[in-house]
Amino acid sequence: MSRRIVGIAMIAFAIIIVITSALFAFPSLATNAEVSTGIISPTPTPFATPAPFMAQPTTPPTPVLTPQGTPPTITASSAYLLDDDTDNVLVNINGEQPLPMASTTKIMTALIAIQTADLNMLVTVHQDAINEVIDNGGSSALLVKGDQIRLQDLLYGL
Repeated sequence: MSRRIVGIAMIAFAIIIVITSALFAFPSLATNAEVSTGIISPTPTPFATPAPFMAQPTTPPTPVLTPQGTPPTITASSAYLLDDDTDNVLVNINGEQPLPMASTTKIMTALIAIQTADLNMLVTVHQDAINEVIDNGGSSALLVKGDQIRLQDLLYGL
């Protein structure tokens, strides 16, 4: 169904490109069509003389938010927070420490599962998965050995 929709959209887009390029390649077609139908009567358009460009001095950006009170305690082993407007580092707790890319790994896992697997497939939780959670301090979503859950529901847990 989605391939059909994409195909129709691509055909419509191609038709629009052909019509638009014909009007740009032969501007007399567009003008003659407008005049003969009485929609637009061609009149010369005056052009404004551009003013010379003068560079304006730039002012440094000012922070939008001002912290008030005591910020919440960060319990993570590593954190780095940067103000994108001012490039000021707001928090740096072991920010240079190399860590695995957990979020990127989750996104790629979900992408591959969605593209290659049946999302209604039942997955059985095995003891090695439970051991992996225990050994590495991961989260288990309270799953236990023998649980059967649809792949789609497992992906929601990422």
